[in-house]
Amino acid sequence: MRKIHFYLISCLSLMLLFQNCGQEYATSNLYGESSLFSTDCISDVVDCGPQVEFLQISIDTSNPLALASTVTDYIIAGRCNVGNYPEHYIRYELKNSVGENRGSQNLSEFCKSGRYEFSLRVSGLVINERNTLKVTIYGIDEEGNSFSNMQSGGSATIDLYRLP
Repeated sequence: MRKIHFYLISCLSLMLLFQNCGQEYATSNLYGESSLFSTDCISDVVDCGPQVEFLQISIDTSNPLALASTVTDYIIAGRCNVGNYPEHYIRYELKNSVGENRGSQNLSEFCKSGRYEFSLRVSGLVINERNTLKVTIYGIDEEGNSFSNMQSGGSATIDLYRLP
């Protein structure tokens, strides 16, 4: 019986040594509890370096988002993954229904432990007009080049309305 326990523990220990940043990270569930947002493709054995496909962001709120006319600022928050880049920023763009810019900003180093949060000024938005908020995460490499994942999960969008 002791030999079986020793054998099982040895096999499990060896399996843990060979974990790396393989397909499990690339196919992580963006919204599920098992999401790997905060791991950034690093293990004790392998450092994968910056990877654009791991730049991911989501918005944790209903879509569309209806706000009372008395609300002046609204906290936008969600999950994020910096893709193992040494630096990053989150850009938000708020546009009205005809595409006019209602606000935009680059927020440096806002992704902390797989989460981000910022305050969005909504007091100037027109009542009952659809506005679109888009957040995008960018990784910055050692040379200062900026990268974004436009294929899957690198940006998120919601619609906002101010109610009368």
